[in-house]
Amino acid sequence: MVIPVTTIGGGNDGGKSCGDSQEKPTPSLMPTMMKPTSMPLAQPAAPAGVPVPRSEGITPTRIGAGAPVPVVDRQAPSVLHAPAMPLTVSSIGGVPVAKAVPLEALAQRFPDVKPDMLARVRAVLLGHGGARGGSGRTDWLTFAVAQQSSVNATLKDQVALLESSARRDAVAHLARLHEILSEVLGSMEGGFFRKSAHAVWQQHSPEIGRLETLLDRTGSDVRRMLDGIAGLCLRYVAAVEELESHYLAGQYLLDSMTGDDTAHLLQSRLIALTASQTLAQDNRLILQQQEAGLRELVVLIQDGVLVKLPSVVTQIAALPDKPTDTDRYLAREALSNLTQLFERSRTWH
Repeated sequence: MVIPVTTIGGGNDGGKSCGDSQEKPTPSLMPTMMKPTSMPLAQPAAPAGVPVPRSEGITPTRIGAGAPVPVVDRQAPSVLHAPAMPLTVSSIGGVPVAKAVPLEALAQRFPDVKPDMLARVRAVLLGHGGARGGSGRTDWLTFAVAQQSSVNATLKDQVALLESSARRDAVAHLARLHEILSEVLGSMEGGFFRKSAHAVWQQHSPEIGRLETLLDRTGSDVRRMLDGIAGLCLRYVAAVEELESHYLAGQYLLDSMTGDDTAHLLQSRLIALTASQTLAQDNRLILQQQEAGLRELVVLIQDGVLVKLPSVVTQIAALPDKPTDTDRYLAREALSNLTQLFERSRTWH
């Protein structure tokens, strides 16, 4: 018995045999190939001077966007913005300021120097950064010359101040007043050939009044000299600090100049800076000594001449031609106190 073959997916043959039925094509088992969509080719470049029509493209819509993105004209030249580069401040060797001279390196090189001086040294190094790469061998010869010039200028002002006539006039007037008072005091000791104290006083009374006026004026001049000395001392202090900062900066630079044939120039400048420092410090000490003498001179004028002298003048002027022992004693005590004040303050000479 023959079993007829059943075709999978076949329809009803309507009682017809396979031989009698018309053969239908069998569907292919290969997947359906989708034809890719080709993008429009770029148009060839148009000749110069011929306008190119703008292509109408479909504007893509982004999800969530409020408005469509405008079509960019591809033929328009694009402007390129270069990123902003930070400016680098050059110092020694073109290294940025923040990294040129670390304070830690200066602290290790100069462990005994205070932090504020180290900051000044760093500022000097940054300001004089181009010296090592200078254009000539004489660049180091100008190192800290301005600071040395400030010391010389202060020294000239010091000489001019101390040579002013205010102190000389005050000293001369005080010396003359002390001489007159000593003569009046000696006349009170009595004696056969001595003039009376009243006669001696009458002889010198106008001059004493004149000296009192002159000393009042010269005392103001001496006080102005004290103000000038204080200003000069401050200038010396500032100059010494500037010289010290430049000296330390030079030492720091000299450490890295091994084999440099200009190192001896910097070394000579450092020796000159040391000499200027010594000069400034010595003259500052001289000013302090002068200041002490001028202060004593002002005190002597204020306390002795302007305060005690008027009472002495009043007491001696009231002496009669023939004073009693009591009158003579009181006048002598007043004069003695004033003359001793002059004698105890001999440093004003």
